[in-house]
Amino acid sequence: MCVAILRPPGKVIRESHLLNCWNANKHGAGFAYINAAGEVVVEKGFMEYKNLLSAWLTRTKEFDGSPFLLHFRIRTSGATDKDNTHPFKVRDGAMIHNGVLFYPDPAKHKDKSDTRVLAERMHNNFGDSDTVIAAKESIGKDIGAYNKLVFLWKDGKTCIVNEEQGNWNEGVWFSNNSWK
Repeated sequence: MCVAILRPPGKVIRESHLLNCWNANKHGAGFAYINAAGEVVVEKGFMEYKNLLSAWLTRTKEFDGSPFLLHFRIRTSGATDKDNTHPFKVRDGAMIHNGVLFYPDPAKHKDKSDTRVLAERMHNNFGDSDTVIAAKESIGKDIGAYNKLVFLWKDGKTCIVNEEQGNWNEGVWFSNNSWK
């Protein structure tokens, strides 16, 4: 199963943890952060670890004051390609997911991952940070206890849906133990 990670501002993820996540989830990776202009930037489609690591180290140094979403994918639905890597853009921000979402008519979306379908359907409907944060328990019930969603918005706020299903290590949240 994928691993979704929230790196709060100023925190460091050990390179050994990054490599462990990659080795357990080799179907692509990506990350999101807030740039100097206050925009949420998504960099994804990393299909080789060395390219991910280089970009990650550069951006986390350059934008250390930003929270970062980081995702390592293992394919459970959809094609193994750059378009299905996370994060996905949502209104005013980005989202990553860990788990398996069920959606109607999967044959219509055979090349799209479950998370990509959700993000495309909900892109403009997720609401701002305050709305999602206020509804996170309800969202958690809707998606099921073992699914986790992590959001980052341009106002710098983050939200972890079903946070208790993951774990914090050295100030960084991981959706599962792939980092070990």
